[in-house]
Amino acid sequence: MKRTLEEFGDLSPAERQVRDEICGGQFVFLGDATRPAADAGPDRQVRAEFLRYLILGGCAALPGLIPENGVNVMGALVTGVLDLEGARIPRDVLLAHCRFDSVPNFMSAQLDTLNLTGSALPGLTADRLQAEGGVFLSNVEAAGELRLLGAKLGGNLACDGARLTAGKSGKALNADGADIKGVFFLRDKAQITGVLDLTAAQIGAINDDAACWPDPGNLILDRCRYGAFTGGPVTAAARMEWLDLQDSAKWDQDFWPQPWEHCAKVLREMGHTEGARQVLIGKEKRQRADRRKRRREEGRYIAALWRWFWDTMLRYTVRYGHQPLYAFLWLMVLWAAGVGIFGYAAATDAIKPNNPFVLRSAEWVACAPDYVPPAGSDVAPRNTGTSQLACFRDQPQAQSYPAFNALVYSADTLLPIVAMEMQEFWIPDETQGTRGWVTRGFLWVQIIAGWALSLLAVAGFSGLVRSD
Repeated sequence: MKRTLEEFGDLSPAERQVRDEICGGQFVFLGDATRPAADAGPDRQVRAEFLRYLILGGCAALPGLIPENGVNVMGALVTGVLDLEGARIPRDVLLAHCRFDSVPNFMSAQLDTLNLTGSALPGLTADRLQAEGGVFLSNVEAAGELRLLGAKLGGNLACDGARLTAGKSGKALNADGADIKGVFFLRDKAQITGVLDLTAAQIGAINDDAACWPDPGNLILDRCRYGAFTGGPVTAAARMEWLDLQDSAKWDQDFWPQPWEHCAKVLREMGHTEGARQVLIGKEKRQRADRRKRRREEGRYIAALWRWFWDTMLRYTVRYGHQPLYAFLWLMVLWAAGVGIFGYAAATDAIKPNNPFVLRSAEWVACAPDYVPPAGSDVAPRNTGTSQLACFRDQPQAQSYPAFNALVYSADTLLPIVAMEMQEFWIPDETQGTRGWVTRGFLWVQIIAGWALSLLAVAGFSGLVRSD
């Protein structure tokens, strides 16, 4: 590496301009300061090793000292590899609207701020970079992987308006394990063609635009943590669409529940409680579907079918335990259905006393519309055109028997923890044909459903039915 100005020999016109202006503490504008073409002439060409020499402080042969605000060059065509691996740079590095013909290397470098706004890059290597003021990649055009693995940024990671295209790795922006104290910006028509990898990243906040998200299957959020959404959509539907951009199977892994759990946590802390609940319900639905898929792939079809039945029941009754009160809505529906069915049964003689002594008594037997006294019997027919139940209730001897009430009966048969004593006295009459056995069948359905919904509600409140 060259360490003195003389070692660089003849400087290009662009390098001479940088040499003469860099120590003034102002921006050095090459040409019109826009991004140069790939075949730009010497008035734009700056060797990467010459920039490295300046970024590291230059030497006494310069017109002055490199200013504290760092090297600020715009519009350069940087030739060769800008290799600053492991460098300790106590100032900013701004190379905006530049074009690099080789991948810059900032691996393990330490600096204040790295600003590559508007530049064209064939990629970037910045693993374990430490930037106190952040990294600015706004409006960058990259034709290779931008690597920030394990980087530590004291400020923002700005990718607004960037056009990022993956290289051979398939990843466009790789921030695996990065620690970003500030905000990750992805807005202003940014485009990512390839994978956005935020595995295990720690981010202060995310400010994004749904139109800038990568394509389905090209987002990795496994173990990524962030503090808030400071811009972009915060609805449950939008964030679930964002989370659904992940495809763990693409990386031969099972479903990733952590991104869903963390998104729900962030939404809840932001005050979007219902949105957080919907995200958790969405997580359960997808995680359980992934488990069923694995069982089918293993040839365990019966287990997969049972899981489907159980998951479907949890989904529509207690929302996988995240809305246990939803079970009470089903209980209300069943109660109302019972009121109608049992009420109709009572009005059409399909309800009878649940007492063998009463069923053999004259007060009940003689009230049957088709009652014919047996030979020698002194019990005359008592029905006057009403139902057997109504006739029975008109008998003086039956006044002490509890009256049938469809509202109470439906609740008594449905709720296992409430004893209203109505079921002890009345029961559907199967001898009355279709309406009798249908009513009896519904009674059993209601009893079973009442127990199931009650237990699911309790399990939902206790968290026993959740995947977490």
